Amino acid sequence: MPKNSRSINASTKWKKCSKTPLQAAIRNRSFNPMYKNCLKKTPPAAFLQFTMPNLGKLTLAKAAFLYMLGGTLGTLWEVIFNVFFQIANGYTVQFIYCSGSLFTTFNPVYGFGTLVIVICLRRIRKNWQVFLCGAFLGGLVEILLSLLEESLFRTRSWNYTSWPMNIAGRTTIPIMILWGALCMAVIFAFWKPADRFFEKLPQKTLKVLGWCALVLILFDLALTCLAILRYVNRTSPAFTALGEWIDKTFPDSFMRKHFPSMKIKK
Repeated sequence: MPKNSRSINASTKWKKCSKTPLQAAIRNRSFNPMYKNCLKKTPPAAFLQFTMPNLGKLTLAKAAFLYMLGGTLGTLWEVIFNVFFQIANGYTVQFIYCSGSLFTTFNPVYGFGTLVIVICLRRIRKNWQVFLCGAFLGGLVEILLSLLEESLFRTRSWNYTSWPMNIAGRTTIPIMILWGALCMAVIFAFWKPADRFFEKLPQKTLKVLGWCALVLILFDLALTCLAILRYVNRTSPAFTALGEWIDKTFPDSFMRKHFPSMKIKK
């Protein structure tokens, strides 16, 4: 076959594949067998677009700071909501602890909720998809955490039984709608600017600060869980020095003040 006809056939072949994202690499493979093994391991273009967007990688340090920021903003929202609720019902305005923690502002429900939202929804770009998925995930997080709290500590920190359209008293459709709106705010107004800020920081500094934040979070969660366990089992004497210290440091009056909505199930 003449060389000219061979080149014409090759050019015609690649024109038909002009819409293929990996056209250049495939063309190189046809003339250079060295690319063959490499290209076999290359994922499809759609998968690359999904897994490697412009956002940075969600590292452990970023996750720790997201938990802290989400938990703090959630605590602030709960405080503001309680103030407006007291004013609307003619009650005397009083400060109510809403952090769900002994000494930090990191509300675990909002902290873990923020992490779930970012992990599951940060790749989605359409508003309505973020809203619907966020509403479902927010309600699911509330239900699962409520069941976990009840099974571990025999307590319930929220009960929506008297609310309309509630789901087993653990969440409601209106609250899930608020979760959907919150997810849109988290993804489009909170996560993306926060991610750009984290990416500008020196990675070594971010890693060190992230580990410090993680230690603080774990210490806070562990101590809070131990205090709640002693609170619900106060009738039984403490068998360890740590239990005695918790009973003295966090008595019933302290626990009722910092966990006002917590109800112990007998």
